Amino acid sequence: MSKRIIKGLDIEECRILKHIVIVADKNYGETTIGNVFYKRKFSTVYNLLEQKKEDDKYTGSRIEKLLKEYPQQENYPNDRIDKIILESIKDKYPKSYLRNYLIIFNTDLEKIETLKSKNKINSKIYFTPNITDLSNVFVYVGKTFESPEIEINIYSDYQNEIKNGYTFSSSYFLDEKQILDELELIEFE
Repeated sequence: MSKRIIKGLDIEECRILKHIVIVADKNYGETTIGNVFYKRKFSTVYNLLEQKKEDDKYTGSRIEKLLKEYPQQENYPNDRIDKIILESIKDKYPKSYLRNYLIIFNTDLEKIETLKSKNKINSKIYFTPNITDLSNVFVYVGKTFESPEIEINIYSDYQNEIKNGYTFSSSYFLDEKQILDELELIEFE
């Protein structure tokens, strides 16, 4: 039997892993056809929510809590960026969903590499402004808007299901300019 050493990461390396599971309807039922992974840094506004009091009654050690789905999924942060990334994929695959994991140990990094050991399919998400007020379209004449193009990888066992170069699209409101700056901080795997 070999032994492993579990080591806590430095605080600068700790992250929240966002795992989008891409689900499609097949002849034999719903099937996971791909996975998208990205990491988010902890911050004062992007942090774990306080657990409900009944969750805090769990008497195991802190490591046991982490290994037993603690914190609960609803206690992970999900902001507007997470929502628009997920919605861009749900637009094509409506049954897709998001899972969250802590990256605080060296073994968490190893787990990510294991999850990524599938066919890697290069894809993109295009972000465009959502213009809701079309009553006076002439106010937009001659104006320019940022439209970021984010490269993502879809990890899948089904090479033929999702083609290389597959694109997703998402939109942001014009008054959400800060989202474009924050997108640059996301670490797509």
